[in-house]
Amino acid sequence: MRILFDARSVRTPSGRYILRGLAAGWRDDTRVSAVMAAVPRGFPLKDLPDGIAPVRVASANWATHILTELPRAADRVRADVIFCPNGIGPADARVVVFLQDMYHFAFKASSGSAAQVALQRAIRVGIRALSHRHYKVAVAVSRTIAREAERRFHIPIEIVPNGVDVGGLKWDGDGDTVFVLGGIGARKDERTALKAWSMLHNRPPGLTLSIAGVEPKERRKSLRLLAQKLGVATTVSIRGTVSRPRYLGYLSRCRLAISCSKLESFGLPVAEALMMRAPLACTAIEPHADLVASAGGGALFDPGDAGQLAELISKSLAGEPPARSAPVVSGWSWASRAMQHVDVFERYVFNRYASLTSQRQSATSTRSASVRVE
Repeated sequence: MRILFDARSVRTPSGRYILRGLAAGWRDDTRVSAVMAAVPRGFPLKDLPDGIAPVRVASANWATHILTELPRAADRVRADVIFCPNGIGPADARVVVFLQDMYHFAFKASSGSAAQVALQRAIRVGIRALSHRHYKVAVAVSRTIAREAERRFHIPIEIVPNGVDVGGLKWDGDGDTVFVLGGIGARKDERTALKAWSMLHNRPPGLTLSIAGVEPKERRKSLRLLAQKLGVATTVSIRGTVSRPRYLGYLSRCRLAISCSKLESFGLPVAEALMMRAPLACTAIEPHADLVASAGGGALFDPGDAGQLAELISKSLAGEPPARSAPVVSGWSWASRAMQHVDVFERYVFNRYASLTSQRQSATSTRSASVRVE
């Protein structure tokens, strides 16, 4: 099996994380003979794992890339599977669309006028309408996003969660922080953590509430103003994006990890905390609840409920932290998840495509023989 990963849409740290994890896992699967990545000009090749061949594409724009350049590249390298991580692909039976982001459905441009947003949405919906009837399967990272997809894709949808890689780190809790897993956008709701922190009456001296990953800059400013208003600014640290090693380091040393997110497709920060066996308090949204149940650790609180969270923090600091996950969380590695993807490819795409290709080659050979006989 030869797999072509559409890397043109890999622009975020989480996207690069998925590219590296899946591509490396496929590379090591004995059923896969080649893993390639369709990359545009300027793509940082260092983001590709060893053994993953870059395939250059010269697309003028996203629509041209999807509709013409990607399938041409797949033909050129004889790909059996075209893996499209942005939830949409060309009108090609080899396509497997990967659904890991709610914004594939709740489409929202990061900037631009209302007219630009409407145009981008119309282009995306138009390409999906043209292409999706050719797809044999979609892969979703959680039940939550699979349900959204079922309303739009009339094809089988298989659920394969993302892999989790914490580099072998384990939680030791020797730091002096309660660590909030922040992020991009108001859905991360770090404000609830600040409110809960302000409700604590007996915070240990020297302990701080550390919030990392808060973007954009305006959100950091808003949170700092709220901390001042609540009277906790001197015991709160609010940072933007930090390097992955530093982020994992914070997580491994914290007294308690917290996620206040109100909307997730998978919940990678929560999965990383559970994989590391850190004590964790997270919102009771479905992706988080699924991860907590699977790992056997963590505690849930209602989204936006600062009182519930304050109680969990107080108990944790008093020596009653949430249950920690199992010593070994099995099946969460990227190698395991990549193997599950290949299982899906074999069931829905590879065997069918290989059979069609064989039939076409047989028909071509028959016609050629007939011409020679005549």
